[in-house]
Amino acid sequence: VASHTQALTGLSSNTLFHYRVKSKDGAGNLATSGDYTFTTLGCTYSINPNYVEMSRGGGNGSVAVTAPSGCAWTAVSNKSWIAITSGSSGSGNGNVGYHVYSCNGVWRTGTMTIAGKTFTVDQDCQE
Repeated sequence: VASHTQALTGLSSNTLFHYRVKSKDGAGNLATSGDYTFTTLGCTYSINPNYVEMSRGGGNGSVAVTAPSGCAWTAVSNKSWIAITSGSSGSGNGNVGYHVYSCNGVWRTGTMTIAGKTFTVDQDCQE
């Protein structure tokens, strides 16, 4: 056999790993390779969308999180009038659901921090 593959899961991101390969031929002779290394990729995150404009009545929405498998993330609201309704944490790709409460008065701006990225909510409370 000229080659083999082995899938590895659950490895920490941005980490150097060492490995050796052992093989045995038909006669039972064992051979061990020298030391090899590889480094897993670091966690990079993106969100989509990163902005929404809401009417005075508020409403629901969702934000998609894109992240490599095994990369953990959290979502927090930075304003009391924006509530996270689902997906307050995850690993890899996921979605965050939110609700924006109704308002009266002046225009307001709030944010959520999702996977280290800022999601901005503008709400026109004067309509």
